[in-house]
Amino acid sequence: MTSNNDQNTGLNEALDRIAGESSNAEMNVSWRTWLAASTVQERGIEIMKIVLENLRQGRFIGSKLVANFISDLASTCKNNEENFITIARLKNSTNYTYAHPVNVCVYCIALGSRLKLNDKQILQLGIAALLHDIGEVKLPDRMTSKSAKFTESEFAAMQRHPRLGYEILKRDPTIPEDSLMGIFHHHERLDGSGYPSGHVGRFIHPFGRIISVAETFDAMTTSRSRADAVPPSEALKTLYSLAGKHYEANVVKALISLLGIYPMGSLVRLAGGQLAVVLQQSKEDLSKPQVIVISDATGQRIDPYVVNLYGDKVERKIMYAENAYTLDIDTNGVIYDTLANSTEVSQITDRKI
Repeated sequence: MTSNNDQNTGLNEALDRIAGESSNAEMNVSWRTWLAASTVQERGIEIMKIVLENLRQGRFIGSKLVANFISDLASTCKNNEENFITIARLKNSTNYTYAHPVNVCVYCIALGSRLKLNDKQILQLGIAALLHDIGEVKLPDRMTSKSAKFTESEFAAMQRHPRLGYEILKRDPTIPEDSLMGIFHHHERLDGSGYPSGHVGRFIHPFGRIISVAETFDAMTTSRSRADAVPPSEALKTLYSLAGKHYEANVVKALISLLGIYPMGSLVRLAGGQLAVVLQQSKEDLSKPQVIVISDATGQRIDPYVVNLYGDKVERKIMYAENAYTLDIDTNGVIYDTLANSTEVSQITDRKI
């Protein structure tokens, strides 16, 4: 029988291999990028508020507004993947209803590009991703804001939201059919264990198979009323372990290659015992990103400083991921403060431990 440690070792090796095949452009995260990403996410959240209010008032969602946002997002980030990662990294647990679809849309646009979809397909995928949970507007508020686990009857009701979203939006002639099917199928799983229809394999629309990966990753890595966040690297391991069973393997691999083994904002433990926050990936080796060291070997917080683990003379390396939520460390805040105090990350002087 295989032990958990052996299983994790195998998953880590697989993630290393996939990430090694990935990056074709090294990130150069800057304060300007962070501010631009924050502005884009705020715009997306405001659009989702308008969409949901329109539905509550019995109006069409405002599909032109949605399409323009997605087109601008795809155009802005087409040759600059760091923007994608930065936007999605700006977690907003207090606005999960609005921020979650924006993040899922961001991941899906990036995945669509990685999977060689054309511009029209990326636009339609983005529409489906941004509106994937729209059916929840028909559920009681007490359910969508509930902190306790759903009862059996509540979960059955929640499982209706993909179909409800499809039925709401199919009345709008401006929503493409492929977008509708992506919304309808985003909770289906390859082995038939998903909902609402229990479709299997290729009977699940390709957009549904892409959204399911992005949606699961964002939900797992965001602290919500019903669940605490898990480290991004652990979420990737979970997705990889279920690739081919629940999730499309090529989509999972594309997400890993996009984010790296330790995505931006991950809290990690270095070999010397120090805590660090992942800032950006290395083009040469995604297992050795650029990190912000925030503690000494005893765990005592220190003035943060940046280390590029690739080519590091001290040869520091990441041992494992930590859970920032349980350790009460605001990794977004660490990145924000670091970038605010530096014009460009590359200009920050590295210093030895």
